[in-house]
Amino acid sequence: MKTLLRRGALGLAAGALSLAGLMPAAHARAGAPVPIADAGSVVAWGNYAEETTIPAALDGVPVTAIAGGPNYSLALTAGGDVVAWGRSGSGAPLTVPSEATHVTAIAAGGTSAVALKSDGTVAAWGADTSGIPNVPEGLDHVVSIDASTASVAAAVKSDGTVVEWGTAATTTAWKVPTPLPRVTQVALGTAHALALTSDHYVIAWGSSIQGNTTIPADIQGRVIAVAAGGFTSAALLDDHTVRVWGADAATPVPTGLAGQQVTDLDVATASGGPVIASTASGEVFSWGGSGADTTAMTTVPTDLDGQPVAAVAEGSTQGLALVTSYRKLTEAAITGTPKFGKTLTLKPATFSLKPDSVSTQWLANGAPIAGATGATLPLTADQLGKQISVVQTAVRGTETLTSTSHAVGPVAKADATLAVKISPKKLTKATLKKAKAKATVTANGLTPTGTVTIYFKNKLVAAATLSNGKATLKLKKLKKLAKNKKKLKLQTRYGGDGTTNTATTSTTIKLKH
Repeated sequence: MKTLLRRGALGLAAGALSLAGLMPAAHARAGAPVPIADAGSVVAWGNYAEETTIPAALDGVPVTAIAGGPNYSLALTAGGDVVAWGRSGSGAPLTVPSEATHVTAIAAGGTSAVALKSDGTVAAWGADTSGIPNVPEGLDHVVSIDASTASVAAAVKSDGTVVEWGTAATTTAWKVPTPLPRVTQVALGTAHALALTSDHYVIAWGSSIQGNTTIPADIQGRVIAVAAGGFTSAALLDDHTVRVWGADAATPVPTGLAGQQVTDLDVATASGGPVIASTASGEVFSWGGSGADTTAMTTVPTDLDGQPVAAVAEGSTQGLALVTSYRKLTEAAITGTPKFGKTLTLKPATFSLKPDSVSTQWLANGAPIAGATGATLPLTADQLGKQISVVQTAVRGTETLTSTSHAVGPVAKADATLAVKISPKKLTKATLKKAKAKATVTANGLTPTGTVTIYFKNKLVAAATLSNGKATLKLKKLKKLAKNKKKLKLQTRYGGDGTTNTATTSTTIKLKH
């Protein structure tokens, strides 16, 4: 059954457009959903309308995983819910139970289905005669699942052990071999099982039919994912090529796959079903099989060509593809301090797919700022008191997405730094009338204007107007105010201007005898 080899999360930032629209795969354990960045919509094809008509429950809902069974399909939404559809009256497990919530992976068996939950437990439903809905008591710490059409389900636990259950699981053919090395994935066919070990070897057990359990020796140690269905086995190798053995081994792998990186692989559940694979370039190939529905299953819709296919799956009579939808992953954001003279910086929005173009526009109180279309915004007097936001418009083909940041502000005046030097350095009460104060006001590279005043005990000593951010104040009034003081604590105040805040500093003068 299903194996998942996933493209890496695309999370494409609008400001990092050198990334490719489709990425090479990064493999994952079987049954794992695609990363949320790769979530999208389901495409189905085959002979039966009930199987190929996507249910309304999935309209506009991002899907992260798909699975195909006999006459039915499953989809896992980004919200952790499972949706089932297919031919009614066929015995398919179309009624998803209420306990199948917070689901992280799915598997489609024959008349039963299995779901892995976020807490590591398993939910199963369908025909009681299969024994699969009767999940073993205490089964937990599960990391991967699969199900067979032969009334067998399997789970891989976090310690690498495999647990099987179902009415056929107790038969000799289905007995899990022991000892078994640490397993990372298990895939179930109609009469056999494949286990992928942590060292990339494959172990098979079950009924040997048409060579389905005879592992090609030259692939051992190179396998990164496996798939099984009917009497066919398949593996994805570390060079992203496919190897097939068993019932479909006689059918050559399509020549179109030559030189391509395969990203996902599955084998149909039916004994005479085909193999399906998707590539990093956005192509889907389906081949092999000998059943009545093979032609319909191997006729992949042409409109999938070049699409960002994140996953593929096959049931007994239908093919499935999960196509990444173009959507926002994160909104644009602003970093920096909203003050005059400072610079705000755009943190670009991210999108599930690479946009063809992205434009940026900064806004003040919702209105465009002329010429402000870059990654940064130096704040000027025009923005004082206003809320600043930024909007990005990302176009891909005929689709347009818009991302608007939260506003920051209002833009405040610049903070001022006030420095004062008293001269001469050595002052006595006699020479105090010659004292001067040199005041310098700076503000983030600006040149503040306005008035500087000096007070002693809240009494005005001197005042002066800044010139190029500096002023010299004569302190001759101090002699009269000082009286017999040995220390004089002066307070210097800058009154601010239209773009700069006020500032205050204290200076102490020690009088020499």
